[in-house]
Amino acid sequence: MAAVDTQTLKKQKKELKKMIKGYKGYDKPKDRVDTNNAFVKYLQDKLTDALDLVREIQEAAIMSQMITIWSDLDGIVQNLKQAKITLEKTDYGISTFFDVPKLVEFDLSLLYRIEFDILSKIAQLKEKIIAFNDAMESGLLSDSTAKAEEIQEDLNNFISLWKERASLIRNYQKLNLTE
Repeated sequence: MAAVDTQTLKKQKKELKKMIKGYKGYDKPKDRVDTNNAFVKYLQDKLTDALDLVREIQEAAIMSQMITIWSDLDGIVQNLKQAKITLEKTDYGISTFFDVPKLVEFDLSLLYRIEFDILSKIAQLKEKIIAFNDAMESGLLSDSTAKAEEIQEDLNNFISLWKERASLIRNYQKLNLTE
């Protein structure tokens, strides 16, 4: 990815700060851990909301005896739980990203772009869960299966983006640090 100009970077940070309580950005070492924690908590809350919604749909499917979609719903529930575990267990190893005074040769715009992509994927996920519910309520069970596959694909993409973000942070090393 190409570097982003200063104005775009400021705009991205401002938008993230508005969306996520406690999000301060990664410019200052003292803010990096808090920002990471706020971002993770926000994502965990969104995944919990999605999981609650899928469980409601699952309950309705059980009550309506829609046996053909039970396994789809079970798979979605399991993958949402796994996504939450992945967030909780992310280890950045010996990365110096969180403690160096100045990030040198590190394009923060890449990190912000990945975070925007993750947030976009979370929003898509909710939309697709709602579409799955709509298809189920309409009795279009073949559509429900296709929608379940789309949800699974979005969850896989979410995990891939999260791993890309974690790898970026994990692999940061101190390079020519000068004030």
